[in-house]
Amino acid sequence: MFPAFCKVVLCKAAFSAYRDFGRKQKQEVSFDYLMSETPFKPFTTDNYFNRAIN
Repeated sequence: MFPAFCKVVLCKAAFSAYRDFGRKQKQEVSFDYLMSETPFKPFTTDNYFNRAIN
């Protein structure tokens, strides 16, 4: 009886994990896709030391 219970629990857990993975995959967008769709390269510049020296 206990092995049958374990099989049912593992089967339902696997089904739940596959379902959650599918939901997550539908909602997320890969970073590579975003980078291929942007017409520019993302960058930042820091202006810490750009003061005029007298």
